[in-house]
Amino acid sequence: MASVALVTGASRGAGKGIARALAARGYTVYITGRSLDRTDAAVGGTLTQTVGGILRVSFPAPKLFVGTVAPVTFSSLLPQRGTVSKSFVLSTEGTIDVTLNSIGNSPNTVMGLGLGVVASDNTVCTLTTIIRTKPGTTPQLSARADAGPYCAAVIDDGNLTAATNFTMTIAHP
Repeated sequence: MASVALVTGASRGAGKGIARALAARGYTVYITGRSLDRTDAAVGGTLTQTVGGILRVSFPAPKLFVGTVAPVTFSSLLPQRGTVSKSFVLSTEGTIDVTLNSIGNSPNTVMGLGLGVVASDNTVCTLTTIIRTKPGTTPQLSARADAGPYCAAVIDDGNLTAATNFTMTIAHP
């Protein structure tokens, strides 16, 4: 039987720590809090950041595919409740645009789409921004970035019933 936990106040502090610890122990963790994804220095944390931490803890390490951004369209198989990422290197500062183009034959399926940094040994993608979105034709996630290594990821947070193919485009105009 799967273990399930409900953690309140999970956007920061003890609630965030408890949610991450339970996820690391294999629990299915449901979280609540007052700050979804608004950046507010006085608040000190958001549920989106907690979800990013839980995804890094509870799912196997993402697959990393190293390359350069030109734009690049990337397709792969997303495991149920899994994460797949693509790493890339920006040679100059600028804007990164990430578009989740498709999820199998399900245009209305909501997925996590993340952007982050790659560890110096190129083994771990640490997501710094995660949004929930449906596939589309225009970028759903954009960020200014300095030159360096980055990663973009597609995350199933429980909406898939089986492994599904996806396509995303990463552009650095």
